[in-house]
Amino acid sequence: MAGRIARKKSVVKTQKRGPAKKATKTITIKETKGNKKLFSQPFVKKKKSKKANGTQAKKKLARGGRIIPTTLAEIWNDKRRPSKVEDSSWIIAARKDGNFAPSSPNTGKWLVFVQIENLDTVWEKIREATEKGLLGDASKVATARPSSRAKDPSEKVICIYTYDYTDVEDVMRVRLELRNLGVDWKIPYKTDQATYEQKYQVTGHKKISMYYI
Repeated sequence: MAGRIARKKSVVKTQKRGPAKKATKTITIKETKGNKKLFSQPFVKKKKSKKANGTQAKKKLARGGRIIPTTLAEIWNDKRRPSKVEDSSWIIAARKDGNFAPSSPNTGKWLVFVQIENLDTVWEKIREATEKGLLGDASKVATARPSSRAKDPSEKVICIYTYDYTDVEDVMRVRLELRNLGVDWKIPYKTDQATYEQKYQVTGHKKISMYYI
């Protein structure tokens, strides 16, 4: 996410599954940084119908027939409202404009917790700012899909990544931009290392945040 991220799509076909003996396709989108996995999202895709529209047939998946992103370009250009999404855990926004610092082992993120009724409005502002290069290299938002790591099910989290938590000037620059976007309450900053170590409040960990302003 912050810095340079490797994005990879893998496809696994399974022929003649189920009573209808229809072929299925599992597509997994993965993001990695060095040896660390940042994101992995599997999707099960139906075999294209002969009568289906070409564009919709490409995107229509087995899970309820809903249209959700399946390619890297679609995933990183996802304009869906997170409060209405239940077939994936995250929606991701990536910087499209401006330059960004090189990769660092010290990545981290500001965590903005939002009541679900305000989630779409706050995310839209952060998504646009991310794409314009005003924040870090990427941001992501939790969707309406339930999470076992959520402390409060009525709240969802938005993660705004920075390339290096030791670059305090850059970390605080991003915090100031978030204030300009209306995030004027105190929010925590968590290192990716703490996330890799599975440190969450819901699992009983304390003093996880590096900053709280």
